Amino acid sequence: TRRVRRTKVIDDSTIAFYMRNGEVYLNMLPRRCPQLASNDRFAYEARGGRLCSIDQIAVLLRIGTRLEQGFRCRLGEFHVSDEETVALMIETVEQGGRTSPVTAETVELPEEDAADSED
Repeated sequence: TRRVRRTKVIDDSTIAFYMRNGEVYLNMLPRRCPQLASNDRFAYEARGGRLCSIDQIAVLLRIGTRLEQGFRCRLGEFHVSDEETVALMIETVEQGGRTSPVTAETVELPEEDAADSED
């Protein structure tokens, strides 16, 4: 948890964790966490300085000038991601879409064989 620089709530089921070393992890909660996105803040208590899929978060609700804990939700698995993917997910949600756990990866296509180009 000391390596976490910041977090970004994407929707009621997805949180991005930005690490100090530049890595980004997506956490896909196993169930929708009510009021997570609308409040855009949460608290967690990490045992042993680590967060994992058995840990819970608590949505923080602003009540007047104070913050109170709201719904408690279990974290899901952490998946390596990148800032571009997270930005695309945020843009999709802001445009009224839903995010999905689909990931994309850049690959190089193989060069055409000389025999194939003669046909």
